[in-house]
Amino acid sequence: MKHTYTRDRGAAKAAVRYYQLRPRGRDEEPRTIFTKDATISRADADRMLREHQNGNFLVHRITLSPSDRERPEDLKDFTRYVMAQLEESKGQRLHWFAVEHKNTDHHHVHVMIAGTGER
Repeated sequence: MKHTYTRDRGAAKAAVRYYQLRPRGRDEEPRTIFTKDATISRADADRMLREHQNGNFLVHRITLSPSDRERPEDLKDFTRYVMAQLEESKGQRLHWFAVEHKNTDHHHVHVMIAGTGER
């Protein structure tokens, strides 16, 4: 897992676009933006980033990249599981979405968490 964050709304919006539209790998289907229970549009993702802020703009960016030995069959389900565990351990409801990348030999998921969560 890798974590970074941004306090710049424009950079966060650009990251979402990049995650979804970055050149795909051969035979990779168009990428969708998903949450714990739905698929959303890029406009909905941007709205989530704006609406769930607590003071200053803040977006956490996490890359989930399981090793080849640990790689689950379904990375979306894996991401939903990891994010549910994070919510439980933090004791907060997190507003997040993610994009799965299969454009390299090592498949991974980019997750964006809006703000700091809600108790």
